[in-house]
Amino acid sequence: MRPDRPSATAGWIALARALADQRHRARGFSDPFAERLLPPVLSPSSLMGRLVGASLVDMVAVRTMVIDEALRSSVAPQLVLLGAGLDARAWRMGELGSTVVFEVDHPAMQAYKRQKVAGLRPAAKEVRFVSVDFESQSLGERLAAAGHDAASRTFWIWEGVIPYLRREAMRETLDVVSDRSVPGSRLAALYNQSGFGRRLTNLVTRPFGEPQRSSYSPEEMAAEIARAGLRVVRGVDLSDWGREHGIPLRWPFRDFGSHLVISEMP
Repeated sequence: MRPDRPSATAGWIALARALADQRHRARGFSDPFAERLLPPVLSPSSLMGRLVGASLVDMVAVRTMVIDEALRSSVAPQLVLLGAGLDARAWRMGELGSTVVFEVDHPAMQAYKRQKVAGLRPAAKEVRFVSVDFESQSLGERLAAAGHDAASRTFWIWEGVIPYLRREAMRETLDVVSDRSVPGSRLAALYNQSGFGRRLTNLVTRPFGEPQRSSYSPEEMAAEIARAGLRVVRGVDLSDWGREHGIPLRWPFRDFGSHLVISEMP
């Protein structure tokens, strides 16, 4: 993302969540706060809103529901959102009532979000914003300064970030997760395989300063997780999950090879 403004893609994802709250509520999707977080230009009723949101809504609904499912099955005293963007889990998930949520993101993104959530009462026990300029600051040091307890169990969510990172940066972040996780801590990480759909998306995101830089096969991602000292608990193909739950992904997203991997510190 550009250093002086919030992430464009974070706005698109929040827009898709707002539309999914209307379209897929009967299937169990709910995000009543997504629309509040949007910039005016991305109103669901605007032309841009309809164009952007309609293309993303099913994919975003599926990935959000899969991660929510994993989180509910393993709620921990701490939740760290790596690249939190306009995620509203801390406000919409009652299961986090005993959880301290750490929202990690770039300072420009967080400044915008803090304005949007002002006055909202979190469902989580507490929300702590952890602003990190990844080019000049240490993620581990910033988490420690915010009060993250490396001796307490943590659930980590890494949603929609890995494709924008080079392998070296992905490994650095994975090492921080490993270093600050006690046994039983879990990581839910979303990644994409290489393919035409991913390259097509890159044509859209690159002009906004958010090029996609990496892709992994499930075997490659499992090896990266093992290198960091975690073990894979479960892998989910989002296209398969969506089809099984009545939200089939359309082209190009069905060809993305989007996967969620859930790993644990043994």
